[in-house]
Amino acid sequence: MSYKIVRMYKDSIHLNSVVKRGLTLEQAQAWCQDPETSSSTCTSETGKKRTEMYGPWFDGYEEEKPHYCDGAPFRDITNAFVRGQF
Repeated sequence: MSYKIVRMYKDSIHLNSVVKRGLTLEQAQAWCQDPETSSSTCTSETGKKRTEMYGPWFDGYEEEKPHYCDGAPFRDITNAFVRGQF
């Protein structure tokens, strides 16, 4: 099982974005415990500028789910298409 980091914004006009993938649960939890992963606790210039531009934000994590198309993983469908099976 792997996890991804998702940057979420309070203002709904800014879409959430994935900032990192393929983490263990422990890595994802450690990432989110860093003060630089929230507008309310960051001190870096990058974080402060992000807050100025987009308003309140924070990084959270969620389990990565495989993409499915008609019950098959997306990559299997893509590989079949490339092999001319569609």
